[in-house]
Amino acid sequence: MKKRFWISVCLVLAIFINIVFSYFLINNQAFKTLYQKYSDFPKSDMQIGEVTIDQPYFQTHQLDLAGIVAPYQLIIKEAGKYYHAYQSQVIQEIHELTDQTILELTNNQPQIDPIKLDEIMSKNHIQFIYLTKLSLSLLEDMVEIPEGLSTQFKVNRIILPKDQTGRVYFVDSINKSFLEGRINPSINNKKLFSAIESGSQDRIEMLEYDINRDTVYLPKESLASPSQVYSLEKVPENNFIDPVFEGANFDITQPDLNNVRSYHTYNSSLMIDDDTNIMTVTHHNNQNNLRLRNEEDLVTQRDLLLKSLELSERFNYWGKDIRVFSDHNNQLIFRRFLAGMPIFSDPTLPDYGASKLNFVSQYNQLKLEKLQMPLIVLGVNITDLSSPQLVESGAEIKELLEEQNLKFSKFNQIILGFEWQKDMENFKKVNLVPKWFFVVGTQVYSIDQLKDGSLRIMLQQRDARTNA
Repeated sequence: MKKRFWISVCLVLAIFINIVFSYFLINNQAFKTLYQKYSDFPKSDMQIGEVTIDQPYFQTHQLDLAGIVAPYQLIIKEAGKYYHAYQSQVIQEIHELTDQTILELTNNQPQIDPIKLDEIMSKNHIQFIYLTKLSLSLLEDMVEIPEGLSTQFKVNRIILPKDQTGRVYFVDSINKSFLEGRINPSINNKKLFSAIESGSQDRIEMLEYDINRDTVYLPKESLASPSQVYSLEKVPENNFIDPVFEGANFDITQPDLNNVRSYHTYNSSLMIDDDTNIMTVTHHNNQNNLRLRNEEDLVTQRDLLLKSLELSERFNYWGKDIRVFSDHNNQLIFRRFLAGMPIFSDPTLPDYGASKLNFVSQYNQLKLEKLQMPLIVLGVNITDLSSPQLVESGAEIKELLEEQNLKFSKFNQIILGFEWQKDMENFKKVNLVPKWFFVVGTQVYSIDQLKDGSLRIMLQQRDARTNA
């Protein structure tokens, strides 16, 4: 009797199991759901050191105008002393106060008056400082230009005197010229300066030094700043084929002696350097169709930047800040930023901090002629590999210059940034070290090149070529 009972139980269980398996075989989605629910480990995870990250999913990042023309530095002058404040905190406080543009142009006639400019700079004020000169019309998130006051005037500083008069000066500090403006009349002056004060509690005392036709602010004391270590990810080159060729058929060339591969048509090419992971896109525009330029055909800086913003939707995979670094002869250089600081490369490396875009004007339309950019981007911040670094004070930089028989007047700009180190473990990770960089014309040199004497030699060679 008991034997028959257990036979019956086994038959019922067998029928039940058969029904369940039949259901999952018929309903594939139910099987996937069950698998995902009880899987103990994701198949796409990979290990880097002690950091676990998901298999990267690459997505373009659309740049915006306010971001690429954001100020590089915010300087406050009080009681004869200069202080560096973290401009991101100040701008956040301003945005919390108002969503309006805080400044307004009142006069579009430039004044060239070094004496008056010195007088303005001698009083307590707030300065927004930019890496390069920018057309005032590009700063539309901060500055309103009323109808009838159009201008192509370029500025590298905005000065807000703290005298409560509401005056504002849009300054080209290289050519000692400026336009006049005012704080937006609908914004209370005291509340605006209070918001700026609130956002600038963390300050670093700075000293002013004269450089080539301008001034720069360097810390009074040396600073401790941590390096940043990140995993690296390579954007697949297939992501760029459609943006470059737009559906056209193309040929593929195998690596040459320099390990460079190319995809190409008659008019366009996409070249990949497998040794450096630098990509170069070239469009061979028909030179016979290019119009000779006259004054009406000149391309404005605004035209170049707006065209670049269009391209970023298809080509930019850098998920952090990017800003305009230079603009010369229809070439724009955009520089990658991290934590408010620009990224440069070790002198022996390609420039992994820069994207370079060259344009031509054809029938009143801007066309991309050449784009060069790195394929590698930052992944995960590996914080336990970070290490403290000492950043020199202004006095220490001055001493280093004197040891090499150099002067501040040799340089167009001195910038604190990150240097991309050359030991990348086959493009698996990168160490970004804070250092001072010296700009001469379009060339950038690191403080290490100052210390080892190579900067002095290169500047001597540069001067010899110029005087030849």
